[in-house]
Amino acid sequence: MEYHLSASVDRAAEPADLLDLVDEPPSVELTGEVMAQGDVEPGIVNLNPLANAMADAQGVPVGSWNWVLAGPAPFAGSAGEHASYGWRHTHKLTPDYIRAVLANYGHRRSYYSNAPYRQFGYEAAGRPHGWEPESPGDQPDGSTVYLTSAGDTQVTGPDAEHFWLTLFALIDDPNPILVETGLGNKLPSNMVAKWLATLLVSSAVGMVRDHRTKDGNPYPWTYGDRATGRLMHTITEGFQRGCLRNSDVPTAARYIADVVLPFYESGPGIHTFGAPREGRFPMGLFNGLHWIVPACYDAAQLLRKSGATGWAGRFDALVARWSNWMHDMHQVLPHECFRADRVFLAPEFGQMEQPPESIDGLIRPEDFKQTFDFAPWAFRAVDIAAKVSGSQGLQEARDRIATEYGGNAGKRQWMVDAAGEYIQ
Repeated sequence: MEYHLSASVDRAAEPADLLDLVDEPPSVELTGEVMAQGDVEPGIVNLNPLANAMADAQGVPVGSWNWVLAGPAPFAGSAGEHASYGWRHTHKLTPDYIRAVLANYGHRRSYYSNAPYRQFGYEAAGRPHGWEPESPGDQPDGSTVYLTSAGDTQVTGPDAEHFWLTLFALIDDPNPILVETGLGNKLPSNMVAKWLATLLVSSAVGMVRDHRTKDGNPYPWTYGDRATGRLMHTITEGFQRGCLRNSDVPTAARYIADVVLPFYESGPGIHTFGAPREGRFPMGLFNGLHWIVPACYDAAQLLRKSGATGWAGRFDALVARWSNWMHDMHQVLPHECFRADRVFLAPEFGQMEQPPESIDGLIRPEDFKQTFDFAPWAFRAVDIAAKVSGSQGLQEARDRIATEYGGNAGKRQWMVDAAGEYIQ
């Protein structure tokens, strides 16, 4: 089979496309009125051989240190702490880094066309439903195994909770380099990055579109804030860069209008994370609030820029409310609250029809649960909350985190400010 890499201008959505859908009825894809069968969707095109050949041509071995530093961990669900957290990596865009990013993402197996419904689990992330092994190294669980100098390395596509695309930095690069495609020619790195990113954004939308979970509930909005935040980020940032296919625009628009906004505007205004403790509501921090705040903050900026001021204002209101919550948390347990992975709120919180603007009186110092130091993960959310709320306490907490971890090479990748830029 002959493959070609080309720019996908006609598949990219213009901002007006998203706005035109505001007043349309809910998509059947989101309401569950129509559900695909368990068989492979007709017309699926496997583009993994093309992506993998391009990745091999970069000369960066799978699982090598440079490969790992340029994107998600090989097994995407095995680690959250890696160098692809921030969207803007312009300070890193050396030729070696660019090639490593293309290798890291290109070695995944999530590249398909005409595959609207995607699996979201760690191993099978991005695979179409009904998928069967089709390429060398493919495993029955959906992952793939590469034989490297260090032994077998299991690689998966980005899953919903670890969906971040360092590729966006390459698309934004004003000085792209020519890179090998694996087909005997060279193309600009930003063009290759956009091709990969467009297919991966489509994979993310396919996870939103999927209804076939074990419990019968739609994924991911009944799952948690982290997955919702990651998918929101991927879709909105992809849309901004022309990586959202026209066929995926309706699902993306209805996901925002019919799922994300109504859920967070209704009580209690946040997902549960884990089991209750003594009847108290479990709210995730490192797997919850600290992920959804940046996603909604960025969505508001993008939507306002695109002219969707109504949606932008609603996301602003969500971020303002959560910023108040973070201020209240800091008042109850200064600084240390941001090291926690969750907090347990008074039982009445979970029964509220409308989310409270403040959680003052609903939390106590002993309600914070710390299993690991998650303060670095909290940094961007704290920086956003400090700016939105004007809280001096949150500003001090932000500065303290920056001072404590900014010089730590293992933590510095989390030091991303409200604007999405790495702090100096």
